[in-house]
Amino acid sequence: ITRRSEREYPQQLAALPGGGQFACVLDSLGGGYFSAGLQSLEQMGRIVHFGATSSYGGAGGGLRKWLTLVPGYLLRPKLDPGELVGTNRAVMGFNLIWLTERIALLNKELDAMLTRGGLLTRPPAVGRTFGFDELPQALHFLNSGQSVGKVVVEVGSSHGERDE
Repeated sequence: ITRRSEREYPQQLAALPGGGQFACVLDSLGGGYFSAGLQSLEQMGRIVHFGATSSYGGAGGGLRKWLTLVPGYLLRPKLDPGELVGTNRAVMGFNLIWLTERIALLNKELDAMLTRGGLLTRPPAVGRTFGFDELPQALHFLNSGQSVGKVVVEVGSSHGERDE
């Protein structure tokens, strides 16, 4: 994720059908992406924030991680509750960890998604495929925070042997 892509995100949203106004936005990136998602909500819209990859992730380790983490934390979006009331919008945070002890609820919801939601009939979204001999590159790509969809490593194939 680059700052350039973060700055271009509002224009990308505006170019979508409906002029970039949404009833619900699911935000896993945070930072400027969160702010753009919040601004793209129609009246009575909801934004569900469940991650902050843009602000806190994908920077590697050591000093480089801290040089990304601290500014990301200090520059995180601030909300005015009065603005939310005036536009009848809502912000919600979600962390799956809080549900790990509610096994019955998780099983019920997973069963509903698998049977009625069509998850078993749709193939997963594959963002990028690597051969087994490219495992270090696959892990680096996954840790970069730039992956979208599943990162697949094909066992028994090398980069030169498969079709893309």
